[in-house]
Amino acid sequence: MIIAIIILSVSLIGSFCIIWNLLRKVERHEDFSNQLSKWVDGLNQIARRIISEMDVIDEKGMFKSDDYVGSIYKQINKLVRELEGIIIKEDEDDSNDGSK
Repeated sequence: MIIAIIILSVSLIGSFCIIWNLLRKVERHEDFSNQLSKWVDGLNQIARRIISEMDVIDEKGMFKSDDYVGSIYKQINKLVRELEGIIIKEDEDDSNDGSK
């Protein structure tokens, strides 16, 4: 009977140590996840600003009319529109997750 109590006590103490160690690791991962989320949000804001500034820059269509600048502008605009598609998809995913 005493041996069983000793074995159970050692197992309980070992379990507490394991749980405490795992809890510390989970908290570290949560902190990292929060930092990463803030970084992604900042990147998202920068991308939105780039998209809006691209629209303002070529409001009159002056860049599209020039041959050399127009071709470069079209390439940049294509990349910006792809970026815009990614941002819109993320926003839709976020709004769908929040409504559940």
